Amino acid sequence: MPAAFSSHVSVPNRNCSRRSRRWRRKQRKTLESTTDAILVTDEQGVITDFNENLVEMWRIPREIMDSRQHRLLRDAISQRFENPRQYDSRIDEIYSAAAPQTSDVLELADGRVIERFSKVQSVEGRIVGRVWTFRDITERRLTEQALIEADRRKDEFLSVLAHELRNPLAAALMAVRLLQQKGPPDPTLQNLRAIIVRQTLLLSKLVDDLLDVGRITTGKMRLEKKHVALNTILKEAAEVCTLLIERRNHTLSVQFADPSLSLYVDAARIVQVVSNLLNNAAKYMNDGGQIELAASEEDGNAVIRVRDKGFGIPREMLDRIFQRFVQISTPGRSVDGLGIGLSVVKALVERHGGTVEAASEGPGKGSEFVVRLPVFIKTNE
Repeated sequence: MPAAFSSHVSVPNRNCSRRSRRWRRKQRKTLESTTDAILVTDEQGVITDFNENLVEMWRIPREIMDSRQHRLLRDAISQRFENPRQYDSRIDEIYSAAAPQTSDVLELADGRVIERFSKVQSVEGRIVGRVWTFRDITERRLTEQALIEADRRKDEFLSVLAHELRNPLAAALMAVRLLQQKGPPDPTLQNLRAIIVRQTLLLSKLVDDLLDVGRITTGKMRLEKKHVALNTILKEAAEVCTLLIERRNHTLSVQFADPSLSLYVDAARIVQVVSNLLNNAAKYMNDGGQIELAASEEDGNAVIRVRDKGFGIPREMLDRIFQRFVQISTPGRSVDGLGIGLSVVKALVERHGGTVEAASEGPGKGSEFVVRLPVFIKTNE
């Protein structure tokens, strides 16, 4: 009878053992199939599992892995850093804080860059171990650095180019202005001179935008703040855009704010913000359109709105519209500019502690740009 009982219970035991072995093989296959280096430790700091990528990444002697002691593995890995103690203290911090998950970027003495993740393993709320994942991101970091350097060189080139173009353009504009005053009164020549003035002013505006981009990206943009009435800014911005708006036969309506509403800003820069938005509205609209400029106070902010009934903005472009060199393609019509005006707007507004956002219901349904800036509040000091 005892023999029969023994035979009866051994079957499920053998089944459990087979299931366990299958699960173990599956887990091992998963560990070895990943490109990351994997380490699993229990709550006592004993290594319970790892893959060969871990050994290869950190060049760990086999006897250390056979010891199953995380302490020994930590000592070996820490020697790969210029400051071994810093690496080791971070591991202690992770263990003592029992952080559910962590993420670190490790820069090794040999130039490699490793991204390390860790996540606790728990059973019924009790921590039973931690899984560590190591990923070599050296190539990605080098690519990122190369892109940053290329971007810096591009900005540097554009800044130098803009500086070199500025003086010749100023001289050309001065010369053609003199021709307008003293040149032959022939109507054809007058029209040609007017074209030269318009195109030279356009080039000058592009150069100024390029210079601003250079100042912004290098942190050399200086703001000369003063107290100014919001309505003054609206008037000056509207005057700046008069020529383009009239040439396109647009109608501009202005809704002024309360006369007492004032800002503490670099007035010239905020005029530039508003005029850029007005010019943008004028360009992205068929001739004879309507532009609305309105200002008010909302929740302690001065709010400036520029609305148009022009070509509109595709939904997928709303998040990109303020990026440099981004322009909305308009079928059948070319648009002047380099696509940097709105990026300058965003940078200038943010430098003043404000925000700017764009809204549109889609192509052909117009657009609205909303600028919010802190209101200057007078004190009784």
